[in-house]
Amino acid sequence: KKHIWRLRANPHDPAYNEEQRLVLNGKSHLENIPWLAPGHLATFDCSATNGDGQRFISVEGHLRMLGAIQPFISGASSKTCNMPSGATVDEIEKSFVLCHQMGVKCIALFRAESKANSVYQVDTPEGRRYDAQNIWKQLVAVTQSVLETERNKYSGPVRRKLRGRRLGQTVKFSLAGSHKGYLSVGVYPDGKCGEVFGRIGQSGTYSSGVLDAFCKAISIQLQYGIQLDDILHDFRYMAFEPSGFVIVEDDNEDGRAAISSCSSVIDLMMKILDYLFPLPNRTIRPLNTQLEMPLGSGGLNIRPEPVEQELEMEGREGAMDQEGWNAPSSPSFRAANLCPRCNQLTFISDGHCKRCTNPSCLYKDGGCGE
Repeated sequence: KKHIWRLRANPHDPAYNEEQRLVLNGKSHLENIPWLAPGHLATFDCSATNGDGQRFISVEGHLRMLGAIQPFISGASSKTCNMPSGATVDEIEKSFVLCHQMGVKCIALFRAESKANSVYQVDTPEGRRYDAQNIWKQLVAVTQSVLETERNKYSGPVRRKLRGRRLGQTVKFSLAGSHKGYLSVGVYPDGKCGEVFGRIGQSGTYSSGVLDAFCKAISIQLQYGIQLDDILHDFRYMAFEPSGFVIVEDDNEDGRAAISSCSSVIDLMMKILDYLFPLPNRTIRPLNTQLEMPLGSGGLNIRPEPVEQELEMEGREGAMDQEGWNAPSSPSFRAANLCPRCNQLTFISDGHCKRCTNPSCLYKDGGCGE
């Protein structure tokens, strides 16, 4: 085997004589075989010569074969006629004329070595393209390329989007007595959180836009497989204005969730998500009310029966009575806060009071006179 590879790498290796080359490489044709009748050689003729052979099917033979079958078909036969590399312009012209005379509807002529990638390859001792080593190298290269493509395609994170129609819940909240908003969640069929939408104040304001962008980022993280516990751990207890006492409405007997205060809007959002998706499974908390369906409508009761649940409140600040609650006045900050009226970052401390510098608002609070 090593002698075959060595001779194929160097067909004219002087270490081998003519007989050895014949045994190792063969002749690539059947000419000059003593026990093969000369009249039978035509059966094995090809479109081109092989090795040092001289026999091949002439172009005229291909054309006359097409002319013989053309009367029996309504369309055109598909056949490429191979011509040797030494074919001249006159020979090509004569081939087209002969096709016309025989009524052949179409013809495709190919001259050997007329382009880099030939239609056919001749296996000769001087240039074997299909030896075992070459085929194995090509197979390995193609396999590695396919594996690399598939690995790059499936090794990255896969986004699990929600269905076009899905269940969800919306929670209404009030922060610091004047900042009202809503937080909506969409869930997967297994009850896990898959998206979050938030709105606070008027649409188009700075605070509403920032909260909407933050909710979109959280939704993308959830759909790419980030666990809700990790999000709650990283964003809870963030502190910035507005902050203070909150009212988070619910459908229980009190009409409120067990959330009394927050250190920022983001902290409130994390507390609401923690309340809506409790441990240990982090699946959506069912509503306490039932969906009433008319008799005979065929509908199903999709809400569970009321379940009494005791919730432990973490970090409770301040006190809340049955009649309502009083939000404490916010401390003074050097940076501007959100205005309770216009929801812009223009609410600044001015002496003993706070005022809004927005010309279209000019809201004042804290005992300031007009």
